[in-house]
Amino acid sequence: MLQALLAAIGVAGGDIVNKIILDHKQTSVRRFLPLLFLFLVLITGIILPFTFSLSTQAFQWNYIILFIVMVGVGIAWNVPFYNSIKKESLHEFELIILLSPVMTIFLAMAFLPEERNLSVFFVGILACIILFFNRYRNKELNLTVNVKRTLLAMFFIAIEAILVKKLLAVYSPPTLYFFRTLIMAVVYYFLFRPKGEQEKMTGQIYGLIFVSAFFGVLQMVMKFYGFINFGVIKTTLVLLIAPVLVYFASFFYFREKRLFWRDAISAAAVLACLIYIIIVS
Repeated sequence: MLQALLAAIGVAGGDIVNKIILDHKQTSVRRFLPLLFLFLVLITGIILPFTFSLSTQAFQWNYIILFIVMVGVGIAWNVPFYNSIKKESLHEFELIILLSPVMTIFLAMAFLPEERNLSVFFVGILACIILFFNRYRNKELNLTVNVKRTLLAMFFIAIEAILVKKLLAVYSPPTLYFFRTLIMAVVYYFLFRPKGEQEKMTGQIYGLIFVSAFFGVLQMVMKFYGFINFGVIKTTLVLLIAPVLVYFASFFYFREKRLFWRDAISAAAVLACLIYIIIVS
């Protein structure tokens, strides 16, 4: 449970810092992603010697194929994900990503037999519906090309969660995350390496990207531990705290939208759903 809560803090902190970097500091995604993944590799590499664990089964073909697919899926969703953070308001961005938990829950029920708990399933769907329709009340989501791409990214994130859960049978969370980010860092470098005149990058932006990477490692490694100890569905539900935190940040820091009393009620309803999940666990 604690790992899932730390992951939620990582999600919220990362989204807020990334909004500042990409939108307020006008950093391009092409320059941002290679640096972000470089820092992710460096930070994860610091803790790797103390947490490294890799079963010999990881070199069996079924796990090799799962790993390759996981990396491909990760490469596919990160670009539209960060483009959405850059182009959409935080409020609308969090509305879009609320669809990812729904997809994750359905896929986990379908492909992970150990996750099939109907009471948890229905409470999870209820929590997602409460948050989604609370945000959608003013038809805030415009189905632009960017939004459609982000919705596809949400589907890939859900698929990745299932692949990660299966791979954690032979990798420790930091080990799996390190090799995932290392390969992705190399791919993004060759895809987006600067050509010609480079975008000006200040020391402040480098510092903010490092902070973003710290939140990213916290989010993903703790989420992976949550998958092992708490389950994919339950961890995904705890992560619903993150959109609530980001939504309030969008008001208090970014001044994007005024708060409604229904926002507080929906947050309380989601909290009640989480308490129920903890009680029945």
